Amino acid sequence: MPPVKEAEPVVALCGKLPVLMSESRVDRWVWGVFAVVAVFAYAVGMHAYWSPAHPGVDQNGYLVGGKFFAQSWSTGFKPSDPFAFVGRMWVEVDGGRYFPKYPMGLSVIYAIALKIGGVKFGVPLAFMVNPVAMALGIVATFLIARLMAGSFAAMLAAIITATSPVTLGLTNNPNSHATAVCFVAWGVYLLLRWWRSNGIWRAIGAGFFLGMAVTIRYTEGLLFLPLMLVALLNLRWRNKRSWIETAVLAGAWGMPVLILAAYNWFSFHHLTGYDPTNESTGFSWDYFQDNWETMVRQLYTTGLFFILPFSILGLVLMWRWNWRVAMVLTVWIVPNLGLYTAYYWAPDGTWIAYLRFFLTIFPALVVAAVWTFRRFIELAARDGSRIAPRIAIGVIVAIGCGMSLNTALAEVENDAAGNLVLAVAGQTIVRDCPAGSMIFGQDRFLNYVQLIGNYRLYDYQQFSRPTIQRFAHVDLDQPNGLQPQRAKEMYDRLKDASEADLIREQNKLMADAFASGKRVFFLVSTNAMNQATRFLPRRLFDQHVVGVWEELGDNRPVRKRPWVGFAGQRNAQGDQAKSTIWEIMEVTPVAKRAAK
Repeated sequence: MPPVKEAEPVVALCGKLPVLMSESRVDRWVWGVFAVVAVFAYAVGMHAYWSPAHPGVDQNGYLVGGKFFAQSWSTGFKPSDPFAFVGRMWVEVDGGRYFPKYPMGLSVIYAIALKIGGVKFGVPLAFMVNPVAMALGIVATFLIARLMAGSFAAMLAAIITATSPVTLGLTNNPNSHATAVCFVAWGVYLLLRWWRSNGIWRAIGAGFFLGMAVTIRYTEGLLFLPLMLVALLNLRWRNKRSWIETAVLAGAWGMPVLILAAYNWFSFHHLTGYDPTNESTGFSWDYFQDNWETMVRQLYTTGLFFILPFSILGLVLMWRWNWRVAMVLTVWIVPNLGLYTAYYWAPDGTWIAYLRFFLTIFPALVVAAVWTFRRFIELAARDGSRIAPRIAIGVIVAIGCGMSLNTALAEVENDAAGNLVLAVAGQTIVRDCPAGSMIFGQDRFLNYVQLIGNYRLYDYQQFSRPTIQRFAHVDLDQPNGLQPQRAKEMYDRLKDASEADLIREQNKLMADAFASGKRVFFLVSTNAMNQATRFLPRRLFDQHVVGVWEELGDNRPVRKRPWVGFAGQRNAQGDQAKSTIWEIMEVTPVAKRAAK
């Protein structure tokens, strides 16, 4: 087969994007099939780790916000009393209502899933949103790479993206990142297609997807820069249709963004939910200086191991090949990279808590890397060698992906194990606790139970004086994940309350529940029974267990799943870690028991 000739780049300022890569139909089909197999294997493999549950505070904001939106067309709610459970990622507004600090887009998607699925399938369907979105994002990355570097390189791009620990760690996680990368990657792909071929529908799709990404994560508004850059590069100044399509592109982007801004303003009188937490101002040059080394190290060692240097090399060399394409990739990557390097919250660790902020630039970084591989093949082909360079590149990708999988799978399995325990716990709670009951428990259970049931929920730690006192020195002007004003109000209200006062408040809530015919339950572990039930004097309350579930050490469940060996942690001597028994303990008044 003769070498494939690359299309000549065009250097004019304005006009359509030329065909960047021509290839044979055989190559297109063969490597396309390999890519389909790779994405399918990724999807099937990750589904083995999927459970319709998650204990996270971020996830609570998106999912429970979706639940309320499905019920009332608003992501906000008003708790029943000052002690009622409200997740950490919710902000308080006038009138005692609370809203998630996150943009509404993902909550609306979850609301649609909950509505479609109904009582039986709504929650599982909501938890399937991100796995599907991430798979679609990988497909879009393949398509972008194929435009720029051909199908073989695009197949490698799909594999690299699918095996990154950031991708694997966020696939089954119901926070914003998987959905954001899906909208971003498809938006950019349609933007490039519009640049090449024009068309109203491509303009609408590109603008709408990139605008929807802003409703998922506010900082995806930075992608307005590559969108407008392409619009300017593509604009034919004396062509009326070109002006119309450019206006349609901008309008399709602006529509979801304006809806989001209007919703935020009329709901809680801020343009973003991060304003009340001061996190929208949590960017500075000082943070950048502190974080740049952490960013580079994590991006290489965990994000794109063995691949990132080729991304940087490709991004630099691309300026000589086609400066317009290089500029678009640069304004996709650099603003996001700079913004989150300057962010106040940049935990230094080996997993993905910090790297998740950069996920939506991973397609661009991967495309730059595989473009470098393609150029290497082109240069080698001039000497008649076509097989050897592909083998060499395959080895490079295999090393990077193999190390990434080795890094990721233990963490993914651990997360999956904890989620499976939570799913079992949720099933037990819903089965044994009637709707409308009062439930006291840890926030990691309440974050999830608030989604799957209709209960009056209370974190029993809020009735502990040390919990209240830790908010004594909150700074109202500094960025904080928990709304500073909310923390201060809690402290001001309860700072003088003794432990006995807090116990009386909790017991009064229980007495009111009993008086209204509601049942009261505590979620307690055998390891912390005394701490959880220290408010329950035997002279006032009777206690009995109505439900039980079990987890092994390090949150690993007893039950196994296909391909995932949740066998539990072992200590240094190889002995099985001690299991923890969780109980649903019902509390009833002593007088009621005596009457029986």
